[in-house]
Amino acid sequence: MSIGTPFSHCPRCWEHYDVCKCTESEIKEHEEDIKKMKETDKTFTIKCTMKDRWVPHFLAMLKYMAYLGRIGSSRQVTLYSDGDGDFHPKFEWDESLPADAKPIIDRGGDRTYDAG
Repeated sequence: MSIGTPFSHCPRCWEHYDVCKCTESEIKEHEEDIKKMKETDKTFTIKCTMKDRWVPHFLAMLKYMAYLGRIGSSRQVTLYSDGDGDFHPKFEWDESLPADAKPIIDRGGDRTYDAG
């Protein structure tokens, strides 16, 4: 596909689902950056505050995600966020972490994220 079109061959734009406006040399840099990101583990800490009743469900979701990674299985994992109820989690993390990824699907606020 040509530069300047959606779903271009630039890996950074592909992963962020933007219209690519990158030059050929920028695409080469992006390919190298993405390769490094895929090969590097990053350890980080997130501070989370939520109502007690939600903690077991949230932890179960995280544990299931880790389990799927260990066994090499792909599944959709969902946590229902009842914002008009009592699910009002607060998260804090280091702002030096990478920028948020854009969802690959956003249907009326139901979002799917995938690192590919």
